[in-house]
Amino acid sequence: APVAAKPAAATASPELKAALEKTHLIFIAEKTELTPTTLKKIESLAPRLKAENVKIQLTGHTCAWGPKELNQKISEKRAQVAKEAFVARGVPAENIETRGIADAETIGDQKTVAGRVASRRVTFKVLQ
Repeated sequence: APVAAKPAAATASPELKAALEKTHLIFIAEKTELTPTTLKKIESLAPRLKAENVKIQLTGHTCAWGPKELNQKISEKRAQVAKEAFVARGVPAENIETRGIADAETIGDQKTVAGRVASRRVTFKVLQ
C-alpha cells in the first residue's frame, strides 16, 4: 500500500511571521544561558509555533569582541539552547534548524556597550 504523505507543514500566519522576525533573544556577554526575559519570549512564542506547525531557523549571534572560534561556538550554543527551550515546551525538534554565525551580522556600533549587547542574540527566520 502507498505510504500516506505527511501533511505539509503550515506556512506561518503573517502575524506570527512578523512577531518572530522582530523577536531577538538577548544573551549576556559570553553566556549561553537564557535570561528570564528571553524565557518569557520563548514561552509566549512556543504555543504559536506548535499550533501553526511552523518550521523556523534560529541563528545565534555574538558581538565582535573575542576570538572568532570562541564566538562561533557561543553563537551555535545560543541557537541550540533556544531550540532546546522550544522543544521542552512542545515544539517539534524537526521544525527547528539552528546555526551560529558568530559576529557576521552585528547590530549597531561594536565600540559601544549598546551595540554589543544588541548583537548578542538569537534571531528567527521562518522557513515555511
